[in-house]
Amino acid sequence: MKMNQVTISALNVMESAEFYVKLGCKMVVEGDEYARLLAPDGGSTFSLSKASEIADASVCHLYFELETVQALDEKVAELRSKNFAEFTDPVDKNWLWRESHVVDPSGFTVILYHAGGNRLSPPWGVLDKSTAED
Repeated sequence: MKMNQVTISALNVMESAEFYVKLGCKMVVEGDEYARLLAPDGGSTFSLSKASEIADASVCHLYFELETVQALDEKVAELRSKNFAEFTDPVDKNWLWRESHVVDPSGFTVILYHAGGNRLSPPWGVLDKSTAED
């Protein structure tokens, strides 16, 4: 089984969709009430569904992984140079990921990050590494 589709609420679907397109996603379905976007790597999609209010945007974070620390730092610098959004400086976290945060138009936190092998195999992990990629 593969998880490859998530739907989040959006106060203004088109404004939020444009935010994610500028981030590197591709529009699959476009509309004022609903939009579906393809993640930059082409492996998964997520949707935006019109909402009149969002009770608590802090309960959902969207993560976009970059292949290397250098790629992460360069992507944040590129987006900042285009005055795209207010990204935080990339920071090395104690869970061994490097992250930069920004808030989308509906208030959801979007995180660009690099984790390398620590995403599936952190030193404290319990996943059976022989089956991690199955």
